[in-house]
Amino acid sequence: MTKAMQLLDVQIFNNNLDSNKVIILSADGLDIPNTLTGYCAMTVSAAYKKPVMLGRETKDGYFRGSIRGQEESELKDFQTFLLDSGMMEYVDGHANAAGFGLKKKFIDSLTNYSNEKLKDIDFNENYYEADFVVTGNCTYLSPLILDIASANTIWGQGNKKPIVISTDITIDVNDISICGSNNDTFRFTFNNITYIKFKASDLIEQIKPYKEKGGKINITVAGECKINRWQNQELPQIGIKEIEIKECSVSDF
Repeated sequence: MTKAMQLLDVQIFNNNLDSNKVIILSADGLDIPNTLTGYCAMTVSAAYKKPVMLGRETKDGYFRGSIRGQEESELKDFQTFLLDSGMMEYVDGHANAAGFGLKKKFIDSLTNYSNEKLKDIDFNENYYEADFVVTGNCTYLSPLILDIASANTIWGQGNKKPIVISTDITIDVNDISICGSNNDTFRFTFNNITYIKFKASDLIEQIKPYKEKGGKINITVAGECKINRWQNQELPQIGIKEIEIKECSVSDF
């Protein structure tokens, strides 16, 4: 499996396949059984955040294998998208996990069709893989952060730091501090948890219009768990990796 995934990465790189909206890959030459084709397609789709078709050529001129889609993206139903192209022999299964068949001569046409139909979709936009998704006022968020951060020595290559997404953080925009010796640190506290990002010039520019307008905002943060040790206390922190800011609506209260 490891060798197969390496070969698929090389195939993508050598043919610039990541520039396409749908990544179509050949499993010919991979030393894996047909039963693992779907798993390989799923792994590639997760790595590149795009729908994937992984298949083998047949002697009668067909290309058959497995599809995997990204249901978190704007393309919710990869199966229907392919069927609507009118090029498929079949796509049998579920919306984002199915077996497929099409004539080999249609591969380039299907690639062009996908690039045109999906040109306005950025599969990597606003997409973040997370290990935990919780509301900002969740009662167990603080102990969760401390628990993960205290295991800091086990995270590394092949075992990435967990990502926590904290949603529905409603605060007054003036509670956000811009601090640090270079005034480039973005910081606020909610539910006794400090959210912080250093060298945050872009984020500081993003918040300026909200600060000028004033009032409350709603924030979602994706970040890593940290511990701030101060005066014999261990205080939970989230190091901001990505942030979404929007004006509050009535439903936020």
